[in-house]
Amino acid sequence: MSAVLLDLTEDDLKALCQFWQKRFKLDAWDIVLEVVPARDIPEEDAHISYSSHQRTATLQLADDLSTLEEIHEMVVHELLHLFFFFIEPKTVEHTLEEQAVHTIAPVIAELHMKSKDPTKPW
Repeated sequence: MSAVLLDLTEDDLKALCQFWQKRFKLDAWDIVLEVVPARDIPEEDAHISYSSHQRTATLQLADDLSTLEEIHEMVVHELLHLFFFFIEPKTVEHTLEEQAVHTIAPVIAELHMKSKDPTKPW
């Protein structure tokens, strides 16, 4: 990860991702966080790709996210997809999972931002 997002350092972003990874009990996963040009993930602000067999994932954040709450929301959103990795794509269950993630992630991020230590990005 070479790009910086807002005023956050690479270590800040890694700590933020690890914070949520622990909250969702995804400790068994090796998750790499990357900040990428927004044009590399069109129509999305973030993307996660993974190997469930190897328990590895790459979470990409668009470099044009503009608020800390938005960064939290995107990390939460993508990690929730990872949490539900076992749901088969292109099924009714996957559609329901998508709807749930789109509804739940912003609420979790907003509640967290209201209660977090303002001196830390996570």
